[in-house]
Amino acid sequence: MNDGREDVKKNSVEPLLPNYLTIKRTPPARGHDFRFKCYIVISMTLLWTGYAVTTRYIRYVNLGKQVYSTTTVVLLSECVKVFVTLTCLFKEANWSCSEFKKSIIDDFVHKPLELLKMSVPSITYVIQNNLDIVALSNLDPGTYQVTTQLKVLTTAVFMMIFLGRRFSSRRWISIFLLFIGVAAVQVNAVEAQTEIRITGDNYALGIIAVLLTCVTAGFAGYWKTIVELKIRDSMSGYCFNAVDDCMSFKIVSITGVYFEMMLKDRSNTRLWIRNLQMYSCGVITAGLGCYLNDINSIKANGFFNGYDLKVFAVVGFLSFGGVYISLVMKYLDNLYKSFASASSIVLVSIISLFLFDNVYLGLCFVGGASLVIFAILLYNSVPE
Repeated sequence: MNDGREDVKKNSVEPLLPNYLTIKRTPPARGHDFRFKCYIVISMTLLWTGYAVTTRYIRYVNLGKQVYSTTTVVLLSECVKVFVTLTCLFKEANWSCSEFKKSIIDDFVHKPLELLKMSVPSITYVIQNNLDIVALSNLDPGTYQVTTQLKVLTTAVFMMIFLGRRFSSRRWISIFLLFIGVAAVQVNAVEAQTEIRITGDNYALGIIAVLLTCVTAGFAGYWKTIVELKIRDSMSGYCFNAVDDCMSFKIVSITGVYFEMMLKDRSNTRLWIRNLQMYSCGVITAGLGCYLNDINSIKANGFFNGYDLKVFAVVGFLSFGGVYISLVMKYLDNLYKSFASASSIVLVSIISLFLFDNVYLGLCFVGGASLVIFAILLYNSVPE
């Protein structure tokens, strides 16, 4: 009789979590081990490097002239991303047309609010892609790669001013070293201006474009944390490791921290559906930018005016780089990301030294780039 009462008591105990907050633990996949992460890091490093060097090389061989429309490159890359994503979704459906159609209707068409969420990082990416091309058209790849790391600083500033976020002394040291390193690289760039000049280069415009990119990334980091706070408040006090693991406060040194949060949220939305949501918004945003800025030129000269194999290579780097960024954000922690950034800085600098006879890498650049790499690794080595 007592045993029956105990059973009733056990069965009447309310669960710690409501039904809609069930935890689904995914067993560790064999592919998501160290080798898989190294593959993503190496691929991402090569894509970043190829994009920076090729974009600059087009400007270099054309004597400083912009021979193609940057907005068409961004629009075309967004279209390629959508195509790649649809192909991956089709593969996930085991190449079944009915399953593929059901997946698109259920997870994409019938979820307009999810699509609206992804419009934030989508617009950010399109703006940054256009600014990146402007910056690379006016700066050498090494200076560009180092200066873009200022997005770590801008993200920290947004957090501190608007959220009252406090940072450890180690992170303040890393931010200070980052600033000093970038400043040293700019001194090298000024020295290069006196050593060698390229017709059509506008150093000030390139720096402004990079700084705007960093500010946009900083705002994305701030936006991400705001959304995280709202989600945590809506949890009504329920705390469990699965959510803490997915929604940890991380400031990353690459664009799209808000997108990273969406990829790592506790919903069941698949990676490629998230990508399709974002890239679809990207096509609309890039198409609007293309229409507003270059519609007259496109009507007169055609959409592919000035295109050659090198420009299509830029489209490829930009397209697959965007797809790989989603893999980076989904499966890699901050140290892997910062290692990819640091490796790209070194690789771009070495290639530029041999490929461009107008690149000047003095002691200021070597010292500044080393400081930036050290600062990135130090900043992301601090546990949150």
